[in-house]
Formats: sequence, C-alpha cells, structure tokens
Amino acid sequence: MAASAVVDIQNTFGAALILYFFNCTLLGMALMQLWAYYWYFRKSDPPLLKAFVTILVCLSCLQAVLCLHAFYWYFILNFGNVDNLHYNMWSINIQGGISTFVNYSVQLCYARRVYILSKNIILFVLIVAIGSIVIVVGYMYIAKEFELKQFSRYVSLTSIATLGLIALCLTDVLIATSMCWFLYRKRTGLARTDSVIMTLMSYSISTGLLTSLFDIATLISFLAAPSSLIAEAFYWMLDKCHVNALLAMLNSRHLLLEREAAKDSTTFYIASSIIDPRQKGNTQSTAPQSSGQPATSDTVQLPVMKDYTTCTLDHTTEPGLDIEQ
Repeated sequence: MAASAVVDIQNTFGAALILYFFNCTLLGMALMQLWAYYWYFRKSDPPLLKAFVTILVCLSCLQAVLCLHAFYWYFILNFGNVDNLHYNMWSINIQGGISTFVNYSVQLCYARRVYILSKNIILFVLIVAIGSIVIVVGYMYIAKEFELKQFSRYVSLTSIATLGLIALCLTDVLIATSMCWFLYRKRTGLARTDSVIMTLMSYSISTGLLTSLFDIATLISFLAAPSSLIAEAFYWMLDKCHVNALLAMLNSRHLLLEREAAKDSTTFYIASSIIDPRQKGNTQSTAPQSSGQPATSDTVQLPVMKDYTTCTLDHTTEPGLDIEQ
C-alpha cells in the first residue's frame, strides 16, 4: 500500500484503544472474582476446577498483554511510520486465537452443566457442535488474517466472521435458555427451594444476556465497518465476558450459602463434583424435633456449574422431597 494512503486512525486504532480500556476493566473484574473464588472455595473445590478457572484468567491476562504489545509496536517503536498502520501484526492476530479458545472452553463447561441438569445427550451434542463451529471458523479467520496482512482486505472475511459470530451468539443463547427451562421444571412448590431456583435462573439470564450482547455488538460492528478495528476490539472483550460469567456463577454459591444460612431451621450445603458429577453432598438436619411429631427433611439437589447444590430444608409439616439429578 502506498505511503500516501490515508489511515482513518479514529475508526481503527482510536476505537481499539478506547475499547481496550473497557477490556482492562473486565480483566480487573475477573481478577477480583478469581481472588474471591480462592478465598471462599480454596478448600472445598477440587484442584481440577481451580486449575481450570486459573488457566482461563491467565489466558485473558495474556490476551490483554498482547493487545498492549500491539499498541506499543504501532505507536512507540514505529512512531511516525504511517505505512505500518495499514498492516496487522502477529500479536493482534494471536490474541484473537486466545479469545476464541477461552470462549470455547467456557461454553464447554456450560454445556456439561446443562447435561448434568437435563440428562439430555442430544442437547449436549447440539451445544458442543455449534461451539465447535465457532472455534473452527475462528481459527480459519486468524489464518486468513496472517495471509491478508492488510486491514483493508478484511472485507473479504465477512462471510467467515458472520458465520462464527452467529454461531457464538446462538451457543450462548441456547445455553442460557436451556438452563432457565430445566431449572424452571425443577420447581417443587416449596417456597425456599423455588427461591433458590429463581435465583439460579436469574444468574443464567444475566450472564447469558451479557455475553450475547457482546456477540451481537461484535457482529454489527464488523458488518458495518469490516476494515476497522472496532469489531476486533469487541471480540477481544468476549473472553473476559465469558470468564466473568463463569466466575460469577461459581462465586454465587457463597451468596446462596449466606442467604440460606440466615433463615431459621435451614442449612445450606454446596458439594463440588467437578471430577465426578455423580458425587453428591450429604447434609444432616440439625433442627430440633418438636414434641409428639418427628421433623422431616426436604432435600433438593440442583447442579450449579458442575457442582451439586444441596439444600436441606427442615420442616415438620411438609413431606420429604428428593430430586435426583
């Protein structure tokens, strides 16, 4: 490309820089949530789960560092060299691959969670299949970026990018709606149990809505300006959204614990089973028996992020309930 060609700096690196600040904000939230996760569950959760979330956060940090490296290369090492602004570089391309891998990993985690809740193998395979389209198309897009080299040629990648982003959004929506539907079917009629179920549904909706909005924003920005870096910058934030959604779901167990523990005659226990989901926590009722009438225990087991959330509700007037997943 000729050196005299004009670069729209506002719609390329200017937009990417502004969105990078939001990217760092989301990364800071993920780091805070990781710290909270280790604070509350460092002893109870299995090493495999802790390693999984730690690796995802570390990859998100690496993606942010690569983005910073790209800005440093363009604006410090090549300051005043306008020709370089037309070309992508390896750190911009590679960080897209990191984001794709993190997104796919989190979606696989959610897919297994849906399977534990529903026992529907067809739905599980469908979610994994659509998610696999995302990672395959994503790495095809990255390979094309290395081949094309110039941002102005990204318009030829419209069909690939559209397919990948639609599949990504569809996967997030399918996971959120599936979780809400199967949780809704688990209602028991007990006020406290249904309250926990509604809380889990609200978490599923909020996290699924967050990631879906960023998916849609990335798709719209790419279709509107494929040669700019706006869509790229939105995509860089998607992995932070997915990691934050995963950590928020894991840390929500502590909030449910505190809320249920504050209620009279209620014990709330969370048993992790990331390695073997068939493991179930056992809780014993600690409510004293009333004179002349034995107390019964209402036990409801609900999977929360590959874990079984076991609520033991002690009542003397309601029959026992045991929902096996």
